[in-house]
Amino acid sequence: MTLQVSKGLLRDGEKVRWRARAGDKGAWSPWAGLVVDLEQGATGDKTSNDPRDIAPAPAVAIADDDSRVQECWRHEQQARTGATDGTDGYYMNRNTWCAIQEVARGDAQIGSRPGVFVNGITADATIIGTAGGNGEGTPTKDRFSRYRISLKNVTAIGGVYNRQAMIGFGASTYNTACKIAGDSYVQGPWQQWRDGKVVEFTVVSDEANGRGIDKIQRCFPKFYAKIWLDGISTTPPKTYWSDAKPEARCDSAFYLTRHYGSGCIFDKVAAVYETTETRPGLPWSDMGDPDNVNMAYRSVASHIWTAQHKKDITLPKRIDKSIPGHWLSASGPLSRNVNADWKRKNNTKSRNMCRLLFKDYDRRDAELGKGEKHKVYECDEFPFQSTMQGTWVSVERVNSPDAYAYSIRPVWWKRNTEDGIRLGAFYGSQRILGEDGTRRKTTYDHFWVEAYAPGQNPH
Repeated sequence: MTLQVSKGLLRDGEKVRWRARAGDKGAWSPWAGLVVDLEQGATGDKTSNDPRDIAPAPAVAIADDDSRVQECWRHEQQARTGATDGTDGYYMNRNTWCAIQEVARGDAQIGSRPGVFVNGITADATIIGTAGGNGEGTPTKDRFSRYRISLKNVTAIGGVYNRQAMIGFGASTYNTACKIAGDSYVQGPWQQWRDGKVVEFTVVSDEANGRGIDKIQRCFPKFYAKIWLDGISTTPPKTYWSDAKPEARCDSAFYLTRHYGSGCIFDKVAAVYETTETRPGLPWSDMGDPDNVNMAYRSVASHIWTAQHKKDITLPKRIDKSIPGHWLSASGPLSRNVNADWKRKNNTKSRNMCRLLFKDYDRRDAELGKGEKHKVYECDEFPFQSTMQGTWVSVERVNSPDAYAYSIRPVWWKRNTEDGIRLGAFYGSQRILGEDGTRRKTTYDHFWVEAYAPGQNPH
C-alpha cells in the first residue's frame, strides 16, 4: 500500500502512528508505527508494533468510545468522590457503577508550579462496574460483578518515561469471601493504555457463602495501579490504591432465579419503577365515555398517576389520605411481598371493594372480555398487591385501622396484564428482594414508583 504525503508534512526521524480498515464500516486494525526516513522513504521495513515506537494518540482513545465511560465522565464530580466522601464513586443505576481516579507519578516537580512534573506520567483511570442476573436456566452457584479499567488523558513527561514507563492494574477483595476469578493483575507499556488498552476483573460470589434462604452475600472489591520504569532497578513500582470502593449484593433468591438466574446488584441505588400513559384522555376521568377501554382512565399508568397526584379523588374516599410509593409522598417507599397467601388476600379485598364501589366492575363483553366469563375489567390496586403496602397486608395482617392508604380502580384486563409483566421485569432486573413473614423477615429493598402522564405531571 502506498500513501502520498504532501512535502513538508513529515520530518526526518519523526514517529508516525497509523491504522487501517476496509471501506467505511470495516473494523480498524491495531495501531502501528513507523519512523520517517527522508533519505530512504518510510518503507514497510520501518514499521513497528512496539508500543514505544508509536507516536502519541491525536484522537480520543478507543476505550472512550464506551457509552458507559462517556456517562461516567458526564458525572465527573460524583465519579471522583471516594470513601472519605461517603459515596464511593458514582452509581449510574443498580446495574452500573463507575469511578474516576487520578494516577500520577513523577521524579521531580517545578517549585513555582506545584503538581507539574519534570519527569513523570499522569492519567485518569475510569473504572466501570456492572452487575445483574446470570439469566434463566443458568447454574445458580456463582454470582458475578465485573469491573473494567481504562485510562484517559495519559501523558508521559520526559524522555525516560516516554521510553520506559509501565502501568499495571490489579484487583482484590476485602471483608468478604468473594474472590477474583482469573487474572487479578494486568500490565503493559503506557502507550498501550493511551491507545485504548483495557483490563477487566471478575468478582465471584459463591452462593455457598451466602446467608439465609436467599443466600445473600456482599462483595467489596478494591483496585490499585502500579507505575514504574522498565529495566531501571532504582525506580521500583509504586502502588496507588483506589479510594472508591463499590459494593455489590449477590443473591440466589428462588423467585428471582426462576427467570433471571442468580446474580448481583448495586443496591445502594434507589430502585424506581416507571410507567408511562400513552392513551388519550385525562388520567382521572372517563370523559363521559366509561365503556371505552382504550381511554387513559382504563389503564394502570393513569390509575397510579391519579393515586400519586390526585389522591383525594381516589376510591375508597378519605380526606387527607396519604398513599405511599412516590418520592413526594410523606408515606415513604414500597417494599416487595413474596408471600403468595398475602398477595391473594390483597387481591380478594381489592376485588370486593371494586365490586362495592364501581357499578361497572363486573361488565362483560364477548369481544373485549377475558376468558370464558368475558369479564372486561380487573381491579387494579395501588400500592400493588405484590407489596407490603397492599390493601390487606398493610391493614388486617397487622391489625391496624384502615386508613385507606391505597387506591382501587377497574381497568381493562389487557392493560392490567401488560403492566403486571412490566412490573415483574422490574422486580427481576433490579433484583428486588421480598418478605414473606416466615423465612424472609428482613426488608432489603425499598423502591419508588413514577407514573408519567404527558402534559399532566406537576413536577
